[in-house]
Order: sequence, then structure tokens, then C-alpha cells
Amino acid sequence: MTPQMINEYKRRWLQHSTYRVELHIDLRRNGVQFCKDNFLKTAWHEVRWSQPYYHYYYFEYEDHAREFARAFPDHTIVGF
Repeated sequence: MTPQMINEYKRRWLQHSTYRVELHIDLRRNGVQFCKDNFLKTAWHEVRWSQPYYHYYYFEYEDHAREFARAFPDHTIVGF
């Protein structure tokens, strides 16, 4: 997939996504690396500085969001 195709695909499911996990900013690199290692590039999206001290991670699938939250249990807020 080209970057444009990835962006268009994400835009479609992001409009209806309810699978949001908030991760503390100190763990941003770990969160991004976890997503890269475990999920397809089209199945997750990061929004930086969504709230003070937190970045939002949106997932296409609920099981991905739960897996991500379990990886960082003391530093996440599950929003679904």
C-alpha cells in the first residue's frame, strides 16, 4: 500500500472508531514501537498531545486496543 492509500484507509475507519487508549507521554516511544511490532500500519493511529501528559492511540479493532492497554497497565486509560 502506498502512504496515500494507508491514509485513506485509516480515515475511513477513524471516523467511526471507538477504540481509544490514552498512553502517558513518557512511554510514547514504547507505545509506537509496540504498535509497529504487533499491528499493521493501517490498524492503528496515534494523536500526540491529545491531553496534557497523554497521547491517544486509536485502533481499528477492539482486541488490538485491549492488547495495547495490557502492555502498559499502569500508564494507560482505556476510553471504550
